[in-house]
Amino acid sequence: MKTSKSQISVPVLTHDAATHAFLSRNFAKDTTGLVEMTPNLASFIFHHLNTRNRPLSAAHVRQYLHDMQSGMWHDTGDGIKIAFIEGTELDAEGKLDDTPGVRLNSHGFVWLDDQNHIVEVAAGARVAVIDGGHRLAALAMALTTPCVVLTLRSGCPLALRRLVDTGRRRTNANQLDIEGVTYATRLDPISKAIHAVMHHDAADVRALSLSSALDEYVMTHRQALAWACPLFGKTGRTFGSAAIVAGFVIAYDAIRRARDTVAVPLSMLDALAVQLQTGTAVSQDAPIWAFREFCINRASLARRPREPRFTMTLRALNAIMWTLNGTTNSVLKGMDVTLNKKQFPATVDGLEFFVALRAKSQPRGVAPATVASPVVASPVVATATVAP
Repeated sequence: MKTSKSQISVPVLTHDAATHAFLSRNFAKDTTGLVEMTPNLASFIFHHLNTRNRPLSAAHVRQYLHDMQSGMWHDTGDGIKIAFIEGTELDAEGKLDDTPGVRLNSHGFVWLDDQNHIVEVAAGARVAVIDGGHRLAALAMALTTPCVVLTLRSGCPLALRRLVDTGRRRTNANQLDIEGVTYATRLDPISKAIHAVMHHDAADVRALSLSSALDEYVMTHRQALAWACPLFGKTGRTFGSAAIVAGFVIAYDAIRRARDTVAVPLSMLDALAVQLQTGTAVSQDAPIWAFREFCINRASLARRPREPRFTMTLRALNAIMWTLNGTTNSVLKGMDVTLNKKQFPATVDGLEFFVALRAKSQPRGVAPATVASPVVASPVVATATVAP
């Protein structure tokens, strides 16, 4: 099985009770139903039956794995399809189809050799997966997940393979719009940007599923998103990209939740957002001004330097934190921090500050959010504290 450039490794697991029960079914009968699929069973099906399918996308496998391990996986009925190949089917060239599969006996059950082993063949009666490779790979990797309920159809005709995944996929923004969520087209990329900076997982951010985006970010940051979307609604990408807005959303959410412990009115964030977009009523010695100059210069570049997606969110959080704390550009430069139109720190100081601030609002006994430190070639700056 081929994978995308970002390789993944699907483990080979031992047979369990679910695997033995699966092998006892009659694959010649077209049956559909819900099954409690274990990682062991998923591993078996993936390695023995998923023999000819499209290349795996590592990003999509990790997306499914995240949903399964976090309890956000929901079966939609679009599950695993296993075809019964009689051995007489023709391929697109009019030749006998040679898709490899597990050999079946004349009654449609798995055929075992003298050593009680299954046999993989490319002719005769056999069974093979035609849809569900990504789900199987993800579940096989979800070793801490006991099982996942999936729809399993076995015994379907091989001809269905040509019809699988040929329709137009519904995007996260489509689904949010269907559910009546305002600013649906903005919420999806912003929530993905929040995911990228919180998990430092920029490679997988495009594949962030609706359940992850909606449950983990759109719902938990809904007030901050409702504030930010209209404020940056007509702003171009120079100052209103999803990555930059994500920084303001994280800061707003933290200050709103911790408003009883810090004396920072939310109106100050309104002012910072306006200052960033317009450049008015802001001192040129303020970090938000330096960040604005950096954004303008970056937008003018014909070729921008390659960097992780979350770096702009980190820069926005730093600019917000330092400006709110009253830390000036002059002070930062005195701390060997480079601030000019070509450089602006992408350290985790601002992110860690607002994550810690948000944690102050959590009830006792609730673990605060943790942030892994990304590898970013920028100087580490001592974090200032918002004056109470």
